[in-house]
Amino acid sequence: MNAVGKEGDVMGNKDGMAQAELLRNGLREGIDGVKASMGIFAKTLTETLEPALKELGQAAVAFYNVMWDTYLEHGAIYGETNEGMMQWYEEQGKAAQQHQKENNERAWAECLASIEKKVADEQ
Repeated sequence: MNAVGKEGDVMGNKDGMAQAELLRNGLREGIDGVKASMGIFAKTLTETLEPALKELGQAAVAFYNVMWDTYLEHGAIYGETNEGMMQWYEEQGKAAQQHQKENNERAWAECLASIEKKVADEQ
């Protein structure tokens, strides 16, 4: 019998203990290899994405500056603050949606009127 009381248990003999140690060492080496691969992957990913992310950041700043300049050109009616600009753009968006809705309704009414006229002319 061995330390855990079962015959043939890996931990109960020297060969089994050596095999367990080899397995542990193999697992450690595998984990170390994965860690190294992940490090290389992370470094490569960072090196690849960094220039694109910098450009994206620059584009975002440029876009914000255009938005800000447009807000100022229209009088900055809610004050020269980011919150004021955002309120103004929100109202502009709502007005544009309402305008589009009215245009769609007008176009639909014109289409229906045209169909009704064609039907009436054919009768």
